[in-house]
Amino acid sequence: MSRRFLRISILTIGLFAYLFPTVHVSADSSDKWYALPKTTIRAELFHDGSMQVVEERTYDFHGDYRFAYRDFLVHSDQAVSPMRTAPYDIADFRVCEGAICFRELSLKEANASDPRSNPDHTYVVIPSKDKIRLQWHFRATSTTNTYTISYRVLNAVTTQSDVDELYWQWIGSEWDLAHKNVSATLSFPQDVQYGNIQAWAHGPLSGRVSISDSQFKIAFIVPELPSGQFWEGRVIWPTGILRTSVQGSGSKAQIVKQEEKFIKETQEKLQKNGDVLRVVWIFEWVSFSVAVAFFIYLLFSFFTTHKDRSLPHFFLSSEGQWEPPSSLHPLQLDMLLSTGTKVRPRAISAAILQLIQLRAIKLHRSDSKEGLLFPKYRYYLELLGNMDENGGFRKEIPSLSHEVYAFLDRFTKEQKTLGGKSLLVIPIASMGNWI
Repeated sequence: MSRRFLRISILTIGLFAYLFPTVHVSADSSDKWYALPKTTIRAELFHDGSMQVVEERTYDFHGDYRFAYRDFLVHSDQAVSPMRTAPYDIADFRVCEGAICFRELSLKEANASDPRSNPDHTYVVIPSKDKIRLQWHFRATSTTNTYTISYRVLNAVTTQSDVDELYWQWIGSEWDLAHKNVSATLSFPQDVQYGNIQAWAHGPLSGRVSISDSQFKIAFIVPELPSGQFWEGRVIWPTGILRTSVQGSGSKAQIVKQEEKFIKETQEKLQKNGDVLRVVWIFEWVSFSVAVAFFIYLLFSFFTTHKDRSLPHFFLSSEGQWEPPSSLHPLQLDMLLSTGTKVRPRAISAAILQLIQLRAIKLHRSDSKEGLLFPKYRYYLELLGNMDENGGFRKEIPSLSHEVYAFLDRFTKEQKTLGGKSLLVIPIASMGNWI
């Protein structure tokens, strides 16, 4: 098998081998990292329109960590939800790790410039104009810890003109790493009649929202939340069931219209993604089919042209009836055995070897290995001449070999120092893969 055919075969085979709030953790070195394998959020609404939230956040630490923080945005995104302008009132923070509940530090007690120096198992609430930062302190080195964060949103529910609304972002888009296995459950008081409850979820297309048969519980689940994306829920129900203190400027019709727009945009995105996937699928199958067809062609070419066939038994036996004449030139012999009309590369190689034997060509090897990654010896051909002293063709060289010599003479030659002599030679590498 020729080297060219072998390389093409390898290439073809290769084708077969053929897509609101934030929490942050701080470490003292950039080579440390952490992951968020699971986040479970339980939220419960009360008759006064407040909402108690308990978050269980699991951290997989790699390296030495001393504190983490979580930001709560107190204003809703007016570009997305302009129907509420009142800020959220968030209070009653607590942080626990298993059975250990952390002690709250006052702003004067906490070291704001060096959070790592704060005592373990403590937390501090740092308010500002647009957000509230909850920061807790611990000692964790290459371990997995789960922290339970609880807080109360005193004015979570917004009263629109004809419905009450809860619009809350469970995880914000400010994260620079992905969340896995995120689930948020919203519960209602069970001693009142709600009538028709409607709920929507916003975020990755893999997310799901479901309402229980009793309509007392709504689940918002997403298996993976990529970095830079949010996961939020929106729920509406008839007004007057819960007492609220925040008045909005919207209505059920406006909310439903907005959600229908979101749904349409999602469907268009799904359609676009589906079209892209179909194009990719068609391209992959066309590429695969072309690769298979090309591979079959190479196999056919190999068995019909490149593969040496075994001679019949009687050719090789002591009773052989016929064998090719030894005087045949390699080119003639190859065409005779292949029953073809084209000269194959190995026949040219045999003709070159014959010219080397007849001292019309000399084979040289480089004095040392060449190359950077995989150094190896290089080989060269020196044309010694196929003419006699009278200017005619040397009689011992067959006429077909003169043609091979003339063919080689057309190759570009290089001046190389080989064996201490400066010679004009033809690099065998320049002849391609047929020799």
